[in-house]
Amino acid sequence: MGLWSNKRVSLLPKRTLGVSGERLSLLPVQKEGAPQTGPKPEREIAAPKPRIRAARSWKRITILSCFGVAGFGFAVALMAGGVYWYSRSPKTPKAWNEKAIQALYVGTKFVEEGKENTLRAELVFDLWNTTGYDFTLEAKPSETMIVMQKVRSEPSLVDGLGLTWTVEHGSGTGQLHADGIPGFSREAFLVGPVFIPAGEAVRVDFWSEYDIFDIVAAIGNDEKIRLSDPAQQRKILKHALTDTDSFVLLDKKNHYRIELPLQDAVK
Repeated sequence: MGLWSNKRVSLLPKRTLGVSGERLSLLPVQKEGAPQTGPKPEREIAAPKPRIRAARSWKRITILSCFGVAGFGFAVALMAGGVYWYSRSPKTPKAWNEKAIQALYVGTKFVEEGKENTLRAELVFDLWNTTGYDFTLEAKPSETMIVMQKVRSEPSLVDGLGLTWTVEHGSGTGQLHADGIPGFSREAFLVGPVFIPAGEAVRVDFWSEYDIFDIVAAIGNDEKIRLSDPAQQRKILKHALTDTDSFVLLDKKNHYRIELPLQDAVK
């Protein structure tokens, strides 16, 4: 035989024997990164990280809470400023209510005082409370009740010092002296206050005292003083109220103006 054999040489790769002696075929290995012909697998969505989201939620709540507290504080400050401004601003004076307590003249009585030559006139009025609230006519002296007189000669009010009042006593009651003996008690007719319920009328006695100077000026020096004489009593009262059109009670607490007309009292 020469160098060249007559046997054909196969160009195919020879099979190799494995460890177990079996023949293994050499198959081409698919390289990594080669395109796949099958369907592509679905892309997996990463699950949210709860810790990061929770931190962001608390941060948002904290920011909103800060804004809420700041807004509330601003609103409170604005309201306080408004109240302060309103309290400091000048207010329009409240008008006097002349219709709350209406006075109706009933009559006039006279009482001779225990003092010599002193006459007390009892001017009786019904005070009607037209409001829906109870009212108390305070007794004198009082810081909230002022007594004035409305004069006829000019549109002015003058001091009404000396006028007092008390609720009229019924026939079923008796008056006692300071020593407890029944009879006329001067103190009983000078004590107030007078309570007037809402929508009710209360009869009130208004007292005005006249001494010897008023009496002499009314009847003259030539006439004998007889205070029990009704004609002389009327003359004394008419002279004392010559320039008085009415008594005016000013209740500063409720801003009530109560006018007691005297036209019928001096007829």
